[in-house]
Amino acid sequence: MLHIADKKNAELKPHACELCGKRFNKNYNRLRHKRLVHEKVTELEREYGCDICGKWFVRACYLIKHMKARHPLKVMEEPKPR
Repeated sequence: MLHIADKKNAELKPHACELCGKRFNKNYNRLRHKRLVHEKVTELEREYGCDICGKWFVRACYLIKHMKARHPLKVMEEPKPR
C-alpha cells in the first residue's frame, strides 16, 4: 500500500528509475539520470574540470555545484569544456 505522499509523488513524477527508485517528471530526465549515475561515463564525456582538485564532470552545472560545495571561497570563472 502506497503512503499518501508516495502516491502524490508517483502522480507528479511518473517515471521511476528501475535501479534506484528515484522518480522523474520527464522520461528523458530518468534516462539521463540512468546514464550519468548508473552507467560508466567515459573520461572523454567529462568535459568540465575543477582546477583546484582535478575532478571532472559531464555538465557545467555539476561543476558549479561541486565548486559551491567543496571550494566555496574560491572565485570561479564561467566553466568551459575542454
